[in-house]
Amino acid sequence: MNSMAQTPQPNQTSFLAKLGSGFASIFPILVIAALLLSAIFIKPKVAPSEVVPIPIHPRDAFYSAHVSDSAGVWLAGRGNKVITAPALGQPWKIIEPSISSNWQGVVALSPKTIVLVGNEGVIIRSEDGGTTWSKVNTKDILTVFDSKFLRLKQAPNGDLWALAEFGNVLRSRDQGKSWQALRPKSDIGWNDIVFSQNRIVIVGEFGKILSSDNQGQTWSEKELPESSSLMSVAIKPSGLGVAVGLEGNIMITTDNGRGWTKAKPFTDAHLYSVTLDGDQFVAVGDKGWIAKSTDGRSWTRIPGKENDSSWRTEIQKTKDGLLLIGRNPALLSPSGLKFLTELTK
Repeated sequence: MNSMAQTPQPNQTSFLAKLGSGFASIFPILVIAALLLSAIFIKPKVAPSEVVPIPIHPRDAFYSAHVSDSAGVWLAGRGNKVITAPALGQPWKIIEPSISSNWQGVVALSPKTIVLVGNEGVIIRSEDGGTTWSKVNTKDILTVFDSKFLRLKQAPNGDLWALAEFGNVLRSRDQGKSWQALRPKSDIGWNDIVFSQNRIVIVGEFGKILSSDNQGQTWSEKELPESSSLMSVAIKPSGLGVAVGLEGNIMITTDNGRGWTKAKPFTDAHLYSVTLDGDQFVAVGDKGWIAKSTDGRSWTRIPGKENDSSWRTEIQKTKDGLLLIGRNPALLSPSGLKFLTELTK
């Protein structure tokens, strides 16, 4: 019996060598093809990290606020931004209205009933604290559909007043459900309204002023020749009042808005809002300007934050001080100015 193992014949050895050499030459190509197929058909699954929205960012633009003991603090502004908190210093809740706009005015009539006005003549209401919203029909009175609202305020008797471009002056006596136009259309934007001794005074572009002594049934209109556009107005119970505007414009009244004289500007920065804080007028505007006055003629600048050049468009009184609304909103208290971003972490 021959136990010697068989050895490959020469032709067989040559074939195996060629086969191994061929496979070695195409192996890199196969690896590359496999990697390409993996890249095309196999997608890695990456677990997305949760992005927590920031209620207030220094670059946010808030245009309006409303503060009340029952409804808390509400801020509204650009990019459908609406936030609320029970009080300053407490955590903010981000509200996302289903109807989007750049919100120019907000009034919280109660913890449940909220009214917002914005661009394009949009008015919306909520009756559940901001969870759901409904759009108010204004097409019968806003014939110019791109009318931008500029101010929303509540009168002492509870009525809501909304001011807008194209001469629109609207009033609601049913918590914002329906609105009545009180002025004809005109090429002007009305910017602010004040209620003083049963008298209504409205200021606007081109130094124009409206006033009514019968709740808007009839109006007196005048244009102040030495005035640029007026943005805001405040009047003391004594009848002494101040209207502020663009380019540092300041107008004074001593008879509850019937007659006006020009005061010397204390800045050339635009002034957007003025209010009463006790017996003092407080005005805010562009370039971080904050100033106070008792007579409307002599003004003292209030120290702000270093390098603060933020603009501010509205002032709301709170139990903690004055809430200054605009870019990088802040609280002005007896201890100084603090950004809202510093009050709530």
